Parts: sequence; C-alpha cells; structure tokens
Amino acid sequence: MPKYEINTWGELYKNRRNAGFKAPSDADEIYRRNGFRIIRLPNFAGLDRLRVGKIIRWIYSGSLAFRFRAGNEVHVQLTGSRMATRIVGGLRKRGLRITLLVHDVAFLRSGIDPAGEIALYNSADELIVHSQAMADELHRRGVGVPMRILTLFDYLSDDSEIYREPNIRSLVFAGNLQKSGFLTSLISEASAWNVDLHLYGASCPSIPSDPSIHPRLHYEGAFSPDNISAIKGAWGLVWDGDSPDNCDPYLIYNAPHKLSLYLAAEKPLIVWRRSALSHFVSANRLGIAVDSLRDIPVLLSQITPASYIDYAAHVAEVAAKVRQGHFLSAILHPPSPNP
Repeated sequence: MPKYEINTWGELYKNRRNAGFKAPSDADEIYRRNGFRIIRLPNFAGLDRLRVGKIIRWIYSGSLAFRFRAGNEVHVQLTGSRMATRIVGGLRKRGLRITLLVHDVAFLRSGIDPAGEIALYNSADELIVHSQAMADELHRRGVGVPMRILTLFDYLSDDSEIYREPNIRSLVFAGNLQKSGFLTSLISEASAWNVDLHLYGASCPSIPSDPSIHPRLHYEGAFSPDNISAIKGAWGLVWDGDSPDNCDPYLIYNAPHKLSLYLAAEKPLIVWRRSALSHFVSANRLGIAVDSLRDIPVLLSQITPASYIDYAAHVAEVAAKVRQGHFLSAILHPPSPNP
C-alpha cells in the first residue's frame, strides 16, 4: 500500500545560505529513500485565507485526495501552519493513519497559549518528537497520542573530506548570531581562556571585526548548509539564550539541528548539562556537558590530544549515521519484535 509524506514548507528552504531550512528538506529525502511518495504543498504563511481555503478543499476532495485510500500511512511536516489542525483532521476523516513529524513546539519555545498546538497533536494518530523529555512534557500538557523518539535530526551530506582542526582548544558556533546574546560574554572571555572561537552565520553588527581587540575571535561568515567540509573549530558549541551561565530552557526538550550539523562535520560537542541530549552525548562519549560556559576553560585544560582523538572517533561513528539519514529511517522502519 502506498505511503505518503506531506510537506507544507514549500520552496522556502531552497537557495538559503543557512541550515534553518535543511531539516525539512532532508526529511523529504529520507522519506523518499524509504519508499514514501512526497507531496509538497504551498507554504501557508504567505497566503490569504481565500487561497488557503481553496488548498484545503483541494486536499479534501480534489486532485490530491483521490490518491489516498483508507488505511494509507501519511506523515506530515506541518510545523508553523495555523491551518495544520484542519488539514490533519480532514485527512483523518478519510480513514488515513496520520503521523506528525514535529520540528518545533512553539508553546515550549516561546510560552504562547498551547491550546492550538495540543489540538493539532491530538488530531494525529502518532507523533515523532525530539526527545523523551519532550514526549513527557507533551503528555503532561494533555497530548494523548503515542509518540516515538527521534533522538537526533539527520543531516544529509556527501562530503567525504572533513576539516580536522589542529587546535583542540577551539570552539565553533554556527547559527543566528544576532539572537545569541551569550556571545557578548563569550567573545570577551575567550582570549583570557586561551580558547579560539570560530563563528558562522549571517553578519551581525555586535560581532567585533578588529582582530587586535579580540585576537581569539574568527568570524567565518555564512556557508551553504550542504557544504560542511571546511568548518573550523574543534568543539561544536550547543548553547542558546543571553546568559553564559544558563541556557534557554527550550533546550531541555529540543534536539537542536545545529547539534546534528556539528556531528555531521565530526566535531565533538559541548552541551548544556540540563539539555535533552546531554545524557546521550555523555553516554556515547560524543563530547562534554557543562553547567556554564565558564566551565569550558577548565574542562578543555583536562583534554589531552589522545582523549580528544577518542571523542572524535566516537563522533565519527554517529556522524556516519547522521549523514546517511539513519535516525529518521530507524523510526520509519523499526526493528521487528523478537518472536
């Protein structure tokens, strides 16, 4: 029986020099590799209500709906759409089994009213969520459908040559530099720590450009999310928020896509100890967990070249899986239970 994946991100993620739109694009490709037929709808964010209504009628009774038969498995990437609940509800009325791949939980990230998202999640048959902590919190908030744990977002890449950073006392941070308020403190302290800092992202006025003032700071600019072979820095920093001493609480639930980027580029990780992936990182020797960014200089002083090589070897094993789409594929084709 045919299986389908519906994506409403449209063409938004094409021709962007950031990784923000790579996750839904990679998910499309992984679904395709696993035998799903991909249906890409327009992104509703820029459409007026009339056009949205026409699209929904097209889904329910027009040229899209005729493809579906009762019992078809349909996975949807509909994060961020206010029309998602109507679409998923309408498809379920046709007797389809709906799994929702969750990219983001807005009410956990920004504290908005959770009612709309909870209704969306409860209108599906099943969710694929980032972490056990996210599943537990959604259950606590009233989501009653079964959930499967993704653990890591995949980061597809064909790059066979990965930059090997010779300076193991160096960090890389990639992302939205303008909203990462903690960078102000990190930049000012990096020189005192004798730690180099490589920043990747769109230019930001608050990032100083004079190397004589911050000789340990290296602004590297933006890069294509599909070309990760030249990323500098020995340790991938996963941090968010304004404070160097405490992280954005959303990381308690979230599996950041930048973490997958660092793994794909074979960078051992530095993560917040309370984050959703801290135990996974530590248990698999993929990096180190910190309570504060100010823990970094002491911890790096204890890392020998041999211990760094050991971390890098463990990272390389997971990197191969991330670059090949292993984590979502494992959800789509779970192992058969023992007889």
